[in-house]
Amino acid sequence: MNGIVQAGINVKHKSFKLPMHFNNGLEIVYISGGNAQWRVDNHVETVYPGSVFFTLPWQFHGNPERISPGVELFFVILELRKQYPAPTDNFQFHESLLLPQADEERISRTLFSSCAHCFKAGPDIEWLLPKLVKECSSDYPDRELMTASLARALILELERSINSHTQTNETGIGNAENRVKEFLAKLQSHPEKTWTLDSMAKTCGIHRTRFSQLVRKLTADPPMMYLNRLRVAKARQELSRSRLSITEIAFKCGFTTSQYFAKVFKDYTNMSPREFRGENQYRELKKNFSS
Repeated sequence: MNGIVQAGINVKHKSFKLPMHFNNGLEIVYISGGNAQWRVDNHVETVYPGSVFFTLPWQFHGNPERISPGVELFFVILELRKQYPAPTDNFQFHESLLLPQADEERISRTLFSSCAHCFKAGPDIEWLLPKLVKECSSDYPDRELMTASLARALILELERSINSHTQTNETGIGNAENRVKEFLAKLQSHPEKTWTLDSMAKTCGIHRTRFSQLVRKLTADPPMMYLNRLRVAKARQELSRSRLSITEIAFKCGFTTSQYFAKVFKDYTNMSPREFRGENQYRELKKNFSS
């Protein structure tokens, strides 16, 4: 399809893994649910519900080390006028998008000079990207005209999101939210530590009510539910890779009892820890036998 390399969706009930890769175009992702850490070259950023994320063709990005359960997203890769293997602040979009040269130059400079890749998405992006993904798989006779119009609007809204983020940082607004984002990014690496709602809020330097509001905004989960989600993700890795007992894994992942661990694990995966380990071992045996 002219102007569109690829478009798709990852639904929330599927585990999501993003291997490190390059794209042949501008990738724009709208994250509608879940929370994860993605890497662009050597820079790690937290993506969160209600955010938009972009990468340029020469940027190596992804996260091969973590499976991110609960992530729901819509993505599109927009075709550029030619191949851009090396960084440039003057790239051109596919001619079907009908972007004037002056606008292309301004947008490419904005995207090239942005140090961050994840931003709060406005309500228009929340509508535009899912609509564009849906339109790409439709069979309407005006599909190409519609997708080109939606893609052009999406690029302009991405530019607005970046500019809005820059203005917010310059005025010092949103410091509490930024502190919570940084805390959540670190929490993904060490969810096993003993945390309470009060201790997490205190670490961020804000009241527990405000902390809870911001965590819900950034992850779509209450703080303790989000913490359990991270602990279950860590437990899945331990059950797959280690020979520790289920009780040992429960303690290692921050649960106080194996019974509570089993309950939470089943709530998030629809399987008991023992069932999950057995199924994983069966898959490994089948894989080794096939090879």
